[in-house]
Amino acid sequence: MAHYGYYGVQLFFVISGFVIAMTLFKCNSIAEFALRRFARLWPAMLLCSILTFVYLSSFNGIFATSVWNLVPSLTFIEPYVFNKFWGNIKFDWMDGAYWSLFVEVRFYAWISLTYFLSKNFERDFLLGCGLVYMSGFIITEPRLVFLFDMLFFTNHLFWFVLGDGFPDGPPYRDWE
Repeated sequence: MAHYGYYGVQLFFVISGFVIAMTLFKCNSIAEFALRRFARLWPAMLLCSILTFVYLSSFNGIFATSVWNLVPSLTFIEPYVFNKFWGNIKFDWMDGAYWSLFVEVRFYAWISLTYFLSKNFERDFLLGCGLVYMSGFIITEPRLVFLFDMLFFTNHLFWFVLGDGFPDGPPYRDWE
């Protein structure tokens, strides 16, 4: 049974797609949505990152950690970005599981931009996701593939969309 644990992240993304859409539909602006997501995620991330840092540091070098690892974890930005700009400092996630929050934050950005800037959210979001997938088959130059994945998290986008309940539209808009 444990071999199915691999699918836990995908299930997390499906549930997240469902819950994020519910939050989004209750917000009146991108700023309100961003503030709500930040208020929900960042305090827990701060506490967990600090506790992880203290725990790992208490083993006198048995576990490798650095105070610099707090930066990607607390900004929800891939360590690669920091390593690219500050090559003399080695950044990594404070905990390896935090990579999924970078995927989450990118999903928040794309879904909220589509929702607040589109006149037909369901159509435009599905169309955008479809174009991302089709482009993923067309783009072959390695640097463009990397950039495309950094922007559109192509390996995980499907799971969020599945959670949104498309193509019939989110059934939970009227839950209140």
